[in-house]
Amino acid sequence: MTVKQSSARSGRRITLPTLLLPFMFLIAWECVHFLRFGDFFTYGYHVDLVEDHSDIGVPRSETAYRLRITNYTFTPLKFEGHRWPEGTMDGAITYHDRLEKWDQQSRSWRTIFDHGRSAEDVNTEKALWFGQSIYPSGSYEVATVEGIHPGDTIRIVAFTSFSNSKAGGNQHAFYSQPFKVQDQPGAGGTRLKR
Repeated sequence: MTVKQSSARSGRRITLPTLLLPFMFLIAWECVHFLRFGDFFTYGYHVDLVEDHSDIGVPRSETAYRLRITNYTFTPLKFEGHRWPEGTMDGAITYHDRLEKWDQQSRSWRTIFDHGRSAEDVNTEKALWFGQSIYPSGSYEVATVEGIHPGDTIRIVAFTSFSNSKAGGNQHAFYSQPFKVQDQPGAGGTRLKR
């Protein structure tokens, strides 16, 4: 065996694992996402409905839900937001989101609650790059919201702009999977059913 053949073989041994490493990382990322959210993601914007068990200073009496949006594109996704002053909501940023309920009679979605504001309230912008996530919706304890009852089908919607106009070219709307509110017997909470 010549020196050229030996170096070519060792080069192939080094190159193959190097090429496979990104694919193995992507497969692991997909599997972790599937275990956590029950679905796989593809190229584009991905929406997950998340059970929120965060501590808000008082124990939650009901299960809360919110949207998680992840950017799996190579261009940034921008969200307009309103940053509250320090001392008010601890300087948190709120985005335009909405809670909707399916109206069986009109066979359409009816808005129950809308956090939309005017463009004058926009004072910050958040850009999501590839692989980054944002929780642009409020945390909804759906069973405690006026107008929602066990058995209702609801969804959460988040918008990239504070404007309610769909005509704007920069306005994207992200919808959760519709889910049915159910009583959870004996636990004082709700469970969702898709």
